[in-house]
Amino acid sequence: MIDIQNFKKPPVMRPFEKKVLVEPELILITHATWPVMFSHMGVNDASCSSSAEIKAYVDLLKRRDDGKAFLNLMRNFNQTEEFQNVVQTALKNVDYPIQAVWGEDDPALTYEHFSKELEKLTDCREVHSLPSRHFLQEEVYAEIAEKIDDFIKRTYRSLNALNISAV
Repeated sequence: MIDIQNFKKPPVMRPFEKKVLVEPELILITHATWPVMFSHMGVNDASCSSSAEIKAYVDLLKRRDDGKAFLNLMRNFNQTEEFQNVVQTALKNVDYPIQAVWGEDDPALTYEHFSKELEKLTDCREVHSLPSRHFLQEEVYAEIAEKIDDFIKRTYRSLNALNISAV
């Protein structure tokens, strides 16, 4: 989500905007139901996480306020031109390297759509599409760590070759 002003929420996020749908939707997110959502939207292979790890999403989502903070986030996306400019300042015409790591099977934030935003609106040097969905950090964490480590090492070597300090 980089083109903030033109972002359209994917279908899975839309029920949280409607007061009549939001309470039933939140009530339905339980330790019993979340593993189904996790395996269909979150990862390609749910065996990558233990039952306790999967259920922790529910506990964190509803923590202390029964999900009110989550609903606030889902309902109140800042799509102003001012915020768009803040995001652009951090991602375009910058003097630091940027890479993106994406779940190639993410059904909500599809790589096919958002890779165009990455290309057009950022100075992202590299985009890595990994075999996972929305919660790729749960499934392909080793691959993500490898991509980050490699990116840092290559960036550091480039700085050294140019005799520039990394700090």
